Amino acid sequence: YSITLVVTIGLFFYLITKILQQLTITNRKQKAIIYSAALIVLLPSTIQPNIPGALLLILSCFYINYKTGIALGILSFLYFITRFYYDMEVTLLFKSIILMLTGFLFLLVYYLTSKNLSAHEKS
Repeated sequence: YSITLVVTIGLFFYLITKILQQLTITNRKQKAIIYSAALIVLLPSTIQPNIPGALLLILSCFYINYKTGIALGILSFLYFITRFYYDMEVTLLFKSIILMLTGFLFLLVYYLTSKNLSAHEKS
């Protein structure tokens, strides 16, 4: 269990490094933000090693540009998140707070990424 998780997370960060090289992102600040965001996404999922596995599938298919694999990875990610949510042994109020914080995090990421788009990327 823990060996699988460590290998999956290691491969996840290796793929992020390869994708950043492919996209020619060399700014240290941008790299730090990307690695920090990846760590924030992966930390809560350490008790369910299938979630980083689904994210690894999505990243690897993105890296090799395999659209069907990306779709299957997204479907498996949604399934594993749903299983994680229903298998949690906490109150419904705590689950709702987690979902609200996750939604806020995604809205914040959307705001930060859409704010930095140049004119030709917006249209």
